[in-house]
Amino acid sequence: MDKKALLSSILKKEECQGILFTNLYDILFLLDEESSLNFVEANPYFLYTEEKGFLIGDEISLSLFPRKRDVVKIKVETEDYIKMGFAPAAKIAELVKKENMHLLCSFHPVEIPGVKVKVVENPLLRLQQIYTDERLERLVEAIRICERVLEEIKKEIQEGMWEIDLRAGIERKIFEKGGDGRPFPARVAFGENTAIPQHIPGSRELKKGDLILLDFGVFKKGVCGEITRMFCLGEPAEEWKKIEEILREAREKALLFMKPGKVASEVDRIVREFFNEKGYRENFLGVLGEPVTPGKGGIYLRPGESSILKPGLAFTLEPSLYFPRKGGMRIEDVVVITESSNQVLTTFPLFTCL
Repeated sequence: MDKKALLSSILKKEECQGILFTNLYDILFLLDEESSLNFVEANPYFLYTEEKGFLIGDEISLSLFPRKRDVVKIKVETEDYIKMGFAPAAKIAELVKKENMHLLCSFHPVEIPGVKVKVVENPLLRLQQIYTDERLERLVEAIRICERVLEEIKKEIQEGMWEIDLRAGIERKIFEKGGDGRPFPARVAFGENTAIPQHIPGSRELKKGDLILLDFGVFKKGVCGEITRMFCLGEPAEEWKKIEEILREAREKALLFMKPGKVASEVDRIVREFFNEKGYRENFLGVLGEPVTPGKGGIYLRPGESSILKPGLAFTLEPSLYFPRKGGMRIEDVVVITESSNQVLTTFPLFTCL
């Protein structure tokens, strides 16, 4: 079912006259924009009806959608938009009254004065996670930029540098290598800081024998490629070589199972049971996989996820083990479900000694 048919079915089922979009990534996907905007750069709202669409925002937000001549643009003065907290509720209320609507649906809680808004499930989230051939080409392009950044940045890694310096280098090279932007600040961790899953880079100096974790993404033409890779400055300790092999094996077990028809939570279960057998049950702290979408909406590889894997779905695959105050290892690939199995889009070596 295409996007318009999905939205039409919601209007009919819920007996509402319009669907209010408040999430930038949903709006970009709905309007087929190949833009790599970040939600801090634009804050429009979009009202979908069977007959037409209305894009509501300040002048800056509206200017970022120049190609949409078939959409009615409604400008809110920037000063008023800021006062509204970038949520043009009053302007939307005027529009709804003018168009004689009495009930709206939305995928997120939102208050519009004098208007009843019903929150419903967002069918576009899973649709965004399914990659057509054309979107898949863009995803591969974004991932190749990630890998070119890694290939270049590893040459700059040296003893004594700070984590924050390496992050700055990665983010500079994202643009140098053709990326449109970054979906999140690059994560860089040295030594014992690699034990913190979402570590914020700081002034920790790199020392000989340190583990290095690099995790970042690249926006390209509206899609987001991601990668996480491990490095070591010099020869790693034997304990880390052992963890490396365990992560490799966990990755292979997951890939063997990731096929059409399998349940998403079962992929997670297989890896968790493997870690348990190896004695590392308490050291796997995160989810195994996330949807490859800008807003991270869709199907996850995690406990309780009953969704069935289907061709075209794209996931990150992120086996990891963390040891408090000592260090940790995480690798992240992008995997697409194919008609009979899966395809790993990331090709950069999982572990590299420098």
